[in-house]
Amino acid sequence: MGSIRPLWPALLLAFCGVAGAQAPARTPQPSLPPAEITARNAAAGYTIATVATLGMLRDECEPLLGAGPDGAPAIALGWWDRNRDDIETAYVWTDRYLETVRGADAAEHQKLSRGVAGYTAAVVQRNAQQLFRAELPTTQSCSTALALFAAPRLNVDKLGDSPGAARFAEYRRTLERIRGERAHPQVPRVQVGPERNLHHGLTASLLAGQEATRRGDAEGVKKAYGRMAGRGDAKAAYQLGVMHMNGDVLDKDDRQAYRWLHRAWLLREAEAVNALGVLHRDGRAGRPNAKLALALFQLAAVQATDPQSKARANRNLITLAGKLPLAERRAVACMTVREIADAIEQPMPLADRHSARLSDPRENRRLAELLPQISGGKPVACG
Repeated sequence: MGSIRPLWPALLLAFCGVAGAQAPARTPQPSLPPAEITARNAAAGYTIATVATLGMLRDECEPLLGAGPDGAPAIALGWWDRNRDDIETAYVWTDRYLETVRGADAAEHQKLSRGVAGYTAAVVQRNAQQLFRAELPTTQSCSTALALFAAPRLNVDKLGDSPGAARFAEYRRTLERIRGERAHPQVPRVQVGPERNLHHGLTASLLAGQEATRRGDAEGVKKAYGRMAGRGDAKAAYQLGVMHMNGDVLDKDDRQAYRWLHRAWLLREAEAVNALGVLHRDGRAGRPNAKLALALFQLAAVQATDPQSKARANRNLITLAGKLPLAERRAVACMTVREIADAIEQPMPLADRHSARLSDPRENRRLAELLPQISGGKPVACG
């Protein structure tokens, strides 16, 4: 345990450093003064962010440590069980607060909901940086990080017991006050449970990939993002594809670009759909295929949720559609999702085809049925 001692105070401070960000101006109960609202949001914010950090460690470390008693799932579930009452109190309070704000001001509710999510993500990132120093997690670093949660000192009811940490005992006292209220025993509108909440993605690996990119370390980039993509992270697969596509840190290699973008497509990353369209439009995936590119731009424009992603796809769509005759645009509208999936699989090596087929209940529907705006709302005659 001596090797992890220096991490303990720094980790707690990282958790608590932005706790005040959750403290909004309005109160859910007129009888509560603003200082009490701030205290409750700080205590709940610490607890929820700790759950998220432990979820990140579980996702990062489970493949490295296995599922035994010293593995990430066992340690994460043990911490959850020891802190169950405080965890549920934190979620009930946050839910109750946000619902009260929603009743008074829907715009403020939306702003605060985003603030809670942003606060949690910021704390997880700080803690990932503190625990792994922008390096890929290893068996040793995972064991060291999880030892903090196996010990009782990060239990909410023990926070004030360590030397120099007396001020953090306020968190447990605040959560006890909430539990003592008649309004407490309500069920939050979000599901609360270890299998749902003890997951938070691969933040530490992402930081390692970003640091490798900053250094221009191609091997580090491939190792970090490749590990993430192998665990089902669509954005990591997309990142590798784009870096090969543009020659950014990685060698410019259209075959590797296509491989990773195809993986991201299978993982349902909308940005990859647009990038695949660019490769087919420009003849970088075999012969230029304007019709397939147009179909992909249309799908990307509809699927994208980020405004910049949607704008890029729409620009590509409008520019290319203006160059194609009506008959070809109608042929695109008559393509099915299955036909598009099969077409983009053709540039892949034979060994990689059909290895992870797109599963979509709409796969036999035509593009015009899914995206009526491409036909102006008019029926398209398909043979």
